[in-house]
Amino acid sequence: MMIKTRLILVSMVLLLLACPKKSDIFVPVLLDYILYYPDEARRLGLEGKVVVGVLVDESGRSLDAKIARTSGYNLLDSAAIYTARSFVFSPGIHGDKPVKSWVLIPLEFTLELANPEIWLAELNVLQQSIKNSFSEDKVKELYNMYKQVIYAPKGSVDTKINYFIKDAVLDSTARLWDGFWRVQPAQIILIVDIIYRYPKSYTSYLAKQDLNVYLEKEALLLKNTLPQPEGDSLLNRLRRLVQE
Repeated sequence: MMIKTRLILVSMVLLLLACPKKSDIFVPVLLDYILYYPDEARRLGLEGKVVVGVLVDESGRSLDAKIARTSGYNLLDSAAIYTARSFVFSPGIHGDKPVKSWVLIPLEFTLELANPEIWLAELNVLQQSIKNSFSEDKVKELYNMYKQVIYAPKGSVDTKINYFIKDAVLDSTARLWDGFWRVQPAQIILIVDIIYRYPKSYTSYLAKQDLNVYLEKEALLLKNTLPQPEGDSLLNRLRRLVQE
């Protein structure tokens, strides 16, 4: 159930001051990037393709970015421009010299289910890395991996994902869901796991905010689907976490 985001290079346009022979032109090649997929877009289930025009300098940095073709959603278009800041290219070449050039980069924002075994294996590696050497950036990366399941499209997950969630979280986190593993998907406790694992981190503070928003939107659904009175007791425990 991993959400994948895919980058497909389907066209590139090189704009040069001169008009050299085609054999003298080497277009910039995208080497690395970090796709920014806003939580709100995930919660709303927004998907789409944005084509971004990027000005690449002689060192391969992104100097400017413009929307060449919109996704139809402002949230995704803005995220594409933000993502363009992270692009790292090999620069365009004219003759034997690097040059500034424009390229068109299509970005796809896609909520897609993937292999949960791979998701869990990647989580375990990252959790161990944080244990060996704490880094706020790594904690944020871990939380983003959790969000791939937390904000999976409604109807795309069922209680089968709980087997993987249970293995992903701390024992203290897992105990919150005792009695509910077979009746309700447990995405919400992934938010709790960040709070329990890294209580002094800034990411934990953000997780509390996300938990509050999640409860506001999902509390009624959880209350109606979880066995009572245990369901009410669980919701009260989750609400107290926000206040702590």
